Amino acid sequence: MVYYFRSYFPLTLKKNLFEATFWITEAFPIAATVLLPIILFPLSGGMFAKEQNTILVPSDRPHGRRTFSAAHEMGHWAFGHGSQIDEENSLEGYNARPEEQIANQFAGHVLMMPAAIKYAAEKLELNLSTPSPFKIYEMACWFGVGYSTLVNHLQFGVRQLSDSNAVLLLRSEPQKIRQHFSPYLGTRHLVVATNLKPEMPLDLAVGDHALLPAEVDLPNDTLAFTKRTETGVLVEARRPGIALISGKEGWTAAVRVMKKGFTGWAKYRHLEDDDE
Repeated sequence: MVYYFRSYFPLTLKKNLFEATFWITEAFPIAATVLLPIILFPLSGGMFAKEQNTILVPSDRPHGRRTFSAAHEMGHWAFGHGSQIDEENSLEGYNARPEEQIANQFAGHVLMMPAAIKYAAEKLELNLSTPSPFKIYEMACWFGVGYSTLVNHLQFGVRQLSDSNAVLLLRSEPQKIRQHFSPYLGTRHLVVATNLKPEMPLDLAVGDHALLPAEVDLPNDTLAFTKRTETGVLVEARRPGIALISGKEGWTAAVRVMKKGFTGWAKYRHLEDDDE
């Protein structure tokens, strides 16, 4: 995703908004930096503390939710909205007050830019006029966001999805979609990376799963094989750390695993425990 963020971001926007794009794809992928640190904390939503110049995101939510929350709060910072406390149900509220709409548009276009959407749709052979919830889910995994986050952005952010199709897609529960890729798997979080080569690290928590191409090599015990499926191989995140996995024809991906329920500075979330 680095290519799209750096090549297509509109340079006409305000200077600090442009600078923010260079922090993307690092630790969160919204980066935890010295200037604008991101803290994982047990919250129901997200928070931007202007005086401390700090973003707080919910530590117990799936990675896609945390990512959008961080980008949303960064939008408040970029446009000078001052300190904000956002409940979970207010995030992605495109009919909310203007400050929230701006923050959502910022987050959506930073994480899911139109050029990247077009690229992913072509690779997945996805027709947004008759969208498949399974391909939408896989695209969401590629962007590192939640399923409903992508649907809302396609509907309200870039206007590429009709209202009726959005309603139909949102009726498909993520749990049932995950079961389509791996029946009987009771995981809270599944990253599907079989048809789209990851362009940024896959972020998991201990206990999460990823569906990868059929033949991949796991270099350490951060990940462990679970079982093979019709579309690939299922792996489970077993311990905090970073793994670089490889497959056929040059397929590679970096995977970062954090301790479940980790709280603290986001850029340290995937460091191995000292007692392990």
